[in-house]
Amino acid sequence: MSELEQLRRDVDFYEVIYRQHRVVAYQHLRSLGIREDQFVDIFQEAVIVLFEKTRDPSFHLTCSVRTYLISICRNQFLKRMQRQVDVVSIDGEQTVYNDWLEDEEEIKERHAQLDLLDQVWQTFASVSSKCYELIYRFFYLKESFHLIAEVMSYSNADHAKNQKARCQKKLRELYKGKA
Repeated sequence: MSELEQLRRDVDFYEVIYRQHRVVAYQHLRSLGIREDQFVDIFQEAVIVLFEKTRDPSFHLTCSVRTYLISICRNQFLKRMQRQVDVVSIDGEQTVYNDWLEDEEEIKERHAQLDLLDQVWQTFASVSSKCYELIYRFFYLKESFHLIAEVMSYSNADHAKNQKARCQKKLRELYKGKA
């Protein structure tokens, strides 16, 4: 039985999912610069989103539950960052930090780039979940090719390395197609 089916049938399984994936999600968010006190709220929100999604019978996971939770956490973090306004005092005058550093057009351009990257990453995750997992394991979790080959059932580390290169090429092509 898949994790998704277990989540749909057993509400107590959310506690197992929460404990299993909390540390990995925290490590990922810590790499983005999130504080530990924010993480608890974000991860709990992610589990709630997962709970709500699993109640919809038309919902299907195209990646692992862990990958899905981390994606939700990342999106929640990015939404919080967009809402956050840093106010600084310059020569006794209060001003918004982002306005002081950049003009409005640069901010819009940067947000558009981040939105594009999010779209590409989400599309990549849905189109090629195995590539998504491989790239995620290598770049975000910093796992060795030996471990990746073992976990993802590749014949050896060289095969995993070659597959990573193919996946990177596929991701680049997807980005160029969207840009």
